[in-house]
Amino acid sequence: MFNVAVLTPSAGKCEFGYAQCLAQLVRYFCTHEVIKGEAEQGIQITGQQSFSTSCNREMLIDAVIDKDFSHICFIDDDMWFEQDTLHSLAQRNLDFVVANYPRKRLPLSYIAIGLDGKELPMAPSLVGVEEAAQVGFGFALIKTEVVKAVSKPRFPLPYNSSTGQYGSEDYWFCNQAMKKGYKIFVDHDASKKVGHIGSYLYK
Repeated sequence: MFNVAVLTPSAGKCEFGYAQCLAQLVRYFCTHEVIKGEAEQGIQITGQQSFSTSCNREMLIDAVIDKDFSHICFIDDDMWFEQDTLHSLAQRNLDFVVANYPRKRLPLSYIAIGLDGKELPMAPSLVGVEEAAQVGFGFALIKTEVVKAVSKPRFPLPYNSSTGQYGSEDYWFCNQAMKKGYKIFVDHDASKKVGHIGSYLYK
């Protein structure tokens, strides 16, 4: 059975576009099967608000990790997405798969990092899935077994003393998951279905 916990960390400012997309996603989920031939599927929406995305992600996982969910789906509250994006990722049947998306700045740069250490681009010509080293959790679908394999703290902000900068909590999780033997994939087709809401829609 495909049973997913959709988790949204928030600092308290939920974009209208996100809320509208989430409502459409739930409606689509209730009327279209995720896995062909499986009659039963379930979805739960949970949010967590505080000043810290790292803390929010950790608390969200703690709230659902021991329940009967097959998958965890992180969707940030500043994401725009088409109603079938979750279905697209789920039908890849991968342990850890995400949609790539732009950062909210110009010139455009992208969240996902390839195995060669370079940004994975977004382009209409890119199709299928591609293995990645680090990804953002703006729209990420992860099997619960992967989350259980990563020890706490799952989402710290690592400090790089050579650069004097803090790293990303989702990149940290990616590194730990890879150490446990899991591969991470970017779905180029699903990436065309998402956007990042800022002063305008970065897509």
